[in-house]
Amino acid sequence: MKYKNKIFILPILFIFIILMVSAANTVTLNLPAANQSVSGSYVLSASLDTNSFNLTNGTFFYDTGTANVTIGITANDSATQFNFTWATTGIVDVDNYVIWVNITNNTNREFTGGFDASTGVDIENGAPTTTLASNHFSDLTNVRNDSTFTVAADADSTRGVSSCVVYFVSTRTAITDNASTIAPSSNACSTTYTVSTIGGLQGGESYNVFLEYADGNSNKTNSSSRVLVFRDTQGAIVQGGGVESPRENVLATVRNIGTNISNSVRNFVSSIKNFFSNLFNR
Repeated sequence: MKYKNKIFILPILFIFIILMVSAANTVTLNLPAANQSVSGSYVLSASLDTNSFNLTNGTFFYDTGTANVTIGITANDSATQFNFTWATTGIVDVDNYVIWVNITNNTNREFTGGFDASTGVDIENGAPTTTLASNHFSDLTNVRNDSTFTVAADADSTRGVSSCVVYFVSTRTAITDNASTIAPSSNACSTTYTVSTIGGLQGGESYNVFLEYADGNSNKTNSSSRVLVFRDTQGAIVQGGGVESPRENVLATVRNIGTNISNSVRNFVSSIKNFFSNLFNR
């Protein structure tokens, strides 16, 4: 009977010892702290209260919500300290990452000090770059109601693009007559419009058209703008209710100057002719 009791007690004692030793190897993720923003080359830091299992391997990773991505693996800087420099510029800007660390035995990883995490961490490397793409419509493009044209900007895979808005701003009133949202693909935005499907645009108006990129932290940047000239269905610029395009204004000015010069020369020649005619008729 006493022998059976010893057999029963030994496993319990063993489990108790393991739990006591494991509890003495508690891992803490020190940096980043919860809800902290990180940027550039950022030093991740974790520590153990003690290291009785000789844990020498620290693995840092982040949770995207759908997968765990390894940031890096490092050996301990000291018996209880683990640091790793993370080049965050290689990660698109995003809000609310979960950063994890796991400390293990470097040889076979059968002993672990456990995990620790920081929630709500933001990757923050500034606003995205919004550059018009080569297939974006040309400046001063003339369109009618049934015309199509393309609006597009290059990808920014460094900071990432989580949303994209196209603005149509009247050159006459400076009022935004339409703002259309485009779903980004691979950190870029591109779409082809038919003029008749864009609400709020008026025939005879010219529009400054530009794109706005926003990253995962709602940092926003606008592209340069290009002028889109919306003629009426007959292709004529509507007078009074709208405005002529800058090109039309220039051409009209040149025509007026030519007409004025021609009239001035004609009047000058006529005055000379009349002078000599009157001179010889005296």
